[in-house]
Amino acid sequence: MSDNGYRNAAGFTLISALFVIVVVSALGVYLTGLSTVAHSSSALAVRSSQAIYAAQAGVEWVVFRLAAGDSCGSLPTAPVIDGFSISVDACSTQTITEGSASYPLHDITVTASIGSYGDPAFVTRRLSAAVAG
Repeated sequence: MSDNGYRNAAGFTLISALFVIVVVSALGVYLTGLSTVAHSSSALAVRSSQAIYAAQAGVEWVVFRLAAGDSCGSLPTAPVIDGFSISVDACSTQTITEGSASYPLHDITVTASIGSYGDPAFVTRRLSAAVAG
């Protein structure tokens, strides 16, 4: 009689093993996808920081060119910095007078971007600065 009980449960172990394999495989696929998303998010955060630094370098380049005697209207093409294209979006100069002293005030807006719009790795940052001198 005890043999009869084992015969009725003969396929149960196979079904249990298949279920465990499917669940563990699904969990592995989920964790791989989660790891990929986390990796791409951190890579995008690094690129975002690099874009901010590239925009700051672009502002410093404009300030250097203005100090070298260029005017806002005659700036040469901005350089490419570590793959980031730099564009000077706005540059204007006003003369500020305080008492008997006058000095120029430059309003500068620079954009640093890499990739193309719509690309998942596209990053752009815009930075504005007012510089006296």
